[in-house]
Amino acid sequence: MRGQHSAAGETAYARNLNEYNAVALELSRCRKPFLMRGLYSDMLMDGVAPNFFTFHAAITACMRAGRLHDVIFFFNQMKARGITPDRYMFNCVMSACSRSGHTDRAFRVAEEMQAAGFAGNIRTFQALLSACSASGRHIEAQQVMERMAAEGVALNKFCYSALITLHQNRRPFSPHTVEKIFSLLEESQAVPTFSLDTELAGTTDLSAALPVGLSPLSALHVDMEEELALVPQEGALSDVGAYGGQGAGRGRGGGMSERGGVEDGAEGAGAGAGRGGGGEAVYASAEVVVHRAALRAFLDAQHLQGAVRLVRMIEESGIVPDAAMQTLLLRVQLLANNEAEALKLADKYYGAQARPYIDQFVQAISFSLRDQRPIGMTLALRLLALFFAHGFYFTRKKGSQLLQEAIATDQVRGMAAADLLFEHLVEKHQALEFDAVLDYMRALRRRHTPKTDHRWLLIQEFIKRRQSIRGLWMKGLQMGGHEGESSMPHETDGVEKDDREDDAHNHPAL
Repeated sequence: MRGQHSAAGETAYARNLNEYNAVALELSRCRKPFLMRGLYSDMLMDGVAPNFFTFHAAITACMRAGRLHDVIFFFNQMKARGITPDRYMFNCVMSACSRSGHTDRAFRVAEEMQAAGFAGNIRTFQALLSACSASGRHIEAQQVMERMAAEGVALNKFCYSALITLHQNRRPFSPHTVEKIFSLLEESQAVPTFSLDTELAGTTDLSAALPVGLSPLSALHVDMEEELALVPQEGALSDVGAYGGQGAGRGRGGGMSERGGVEDGAEGAGAGAGRGGGGEAVYASAEVVVHRAALRAFLDAQHLQGAVRLVRMIEESGIVPDAAMQTLLLRVQLLANNEAEALKLADKYYGAQARPYIDQFVQAISFSLRDQRPIGMTLALRLLALFFAHGFYFTRKKGSQLLQEAIATDQVRGMAAADLLFEHLVEKHQALEFDAVLDYMRALRRRHTPKTDHRWLLIQEFIKRRQSIRGLWMKGLQMGGHEGESSMPHETDGVEKDDREDDAHNHPAL
């Protein structure tokens, strides 16, 4: 559906530049950057010329989602239409390059910004340091720091976080690296907190381009704060793999809201699809970004002593962990094989009284399922029970992935987690990929499960439901006048013939 070219009887969703800009801002708030190109095409077909704010909304939305290709597209379109990017837009493009691991492109954009007459600010150097840290480019990172010193720009907490990640990528992970990380952590404590006014210095005034009733500060605050909170972490969180239930919104970082809707951040209110609710903890706080980077470095290197020392430091300093750090603290207890403390943290952060973010919840379930020790099974069972108690549910892809992760270690830890997950998904009529069900059947056969077991009955129920859906689809094709069945996906596509015959022999329902 387009604006002025809508079919007869349809209401146009936008008729002029201000309305198109309002839609662009709403798509950015709703975390739907994949619709930005369609909106842009509709503008051009309706003869509406985009302005600076149109590209601002599109680039920032795509940058947050890690869609580098779309960021570059809109950036090039912006310049081709004679609209000069300001320093904020250059920084957004560099941030997108940094998140996507395109270090060379980030430095090229920095050179282009300098040629356009804009001096770099702290966000510019922060993006460049983040790009260097992710790719382990120590020489370029040192050059960036020398340039910062020459221009009188001091390191902020996000720069220290990037430097910790840079040292994390050194191999081997030596005691000297551990002490260097703690040294950077100590230095970062003297850094002042994030100031929005400082970060917005040199940004184009958007007052004339914004829809009525929206201030430039409110338009940029969300973009700035979220970007800074997530850089230089592990990039975009677009594939959550779970939805909120019982009124919680769908999206990244979902959680239960007492109002049954979006709670964390006013930007999602009324948007129809926000981040999926709030939480008692901030999702990603700028105050603890350095501690979070250090904790992740020790966990990725499996350095238990450094992780335990850092956890003790966090507790003694009274730091309140954000939602991202809560997941890392749970991983520390799993690494230390401390079952009692791990279960205590699981109940505290994800229990009935908590309002967890869905993506962090899914991450906790995933890493506990991959752990091959008994503590991993125990923690996974507790987390799955809490997940289902909140009314959350998995997407087809993520549910199948977690089921296969639980099955992968069945010979070591047993099938308890896989059984709980499969039974819940089937009973709630949630979709599963057929390959995951076949893996579950093979695991049951390896354990010589009797054919009278209720799990075989659940498999039969799943298969009958799939066959019923397939029959309805075929009926729809016939009523629509389509011929042939070759294009229709089959449940056993991608499964070798011998495996299908073996499954059919052992389980007649196939």
